[in-house]
Parts: sequence; C-alpha cells; structure tokens
Amino acid sequence: MFCKNCHQIDVIKMNTVRRELESPDWCSDVAGEMYDPDATCPRWLVAIKAFEKVAHEAGDAAAIESGPAESDLSKLKEEAKQITTAMGQESELDESYLKEMLRFGRAKLHNVSAFLGGVAA
Repeated sequence: MFCKNCHQIDVIKMNTVRRELESPDWCSDVAGEMYDPDATCPRWLVAIKAFEKVAHEAGDAAAIESGPAESDLSKLKEEAKQITTAMGQESELDESYLKEMLRFGRAKLHNVSAFLGGVAA
C-alpha cells in the first residue's frame, strides 16, 4: 500500500470518557486558560463542577433548587475555591458565575429560551 504523506502520520493517545469524568486532569486541561481574563469557558467549567458537587452532596439538588440562598452561595464559593486551589490558582472564581448557576440550577433555561425564540421567529 502506498501513502503519499506517510511521514506526517502521528499517533494521538487520548483518555477514555470514563477516565476524564472520574479523574480530570485540572492542571493540564484548564489551569493554563484560567490566567486569560477573556477565557470564560474554564470559569464556567469550574462553576458547573462546583454546582454538581454541592448538588450531589445536598441530595441531587434538593436544597439547591429552592432559590439562591446565601448558604448555597457560600457552599458554592467554598467548593469553587477547593477546585481552583487544586488547579494551583491563587485567584478566586468570580461570584457572577456561581450566582448564575444558582439562579437557574438545573432548569436548562437557555436551551428552552433558544427553542422558543426559534419557534416564535
């Protein structure tokens, strides 16, 4: 078999989805982007992971969906701080990301809004 550009072939080794979900490598995946003030994706990831952990500890969001209480916000701040510390970050996550997570919880409001906007158009 002949391949014209066989000298350019590389082997890429990836992690399985299970491994990524069970033990994500925060340092190599997200930490580098946290220094960029314009990068919002890693901040949202930290906020979502903090929300998921607090919701799981509260019994699948039993207490966290009832409204943005100050106790829930303090729990989220604490968990987000643990995540950013594990990544080696000195700065804390902006509170606005955590408040947004508390405001909508698991409602998926943005998806519903996009669908209804498309139907209305």
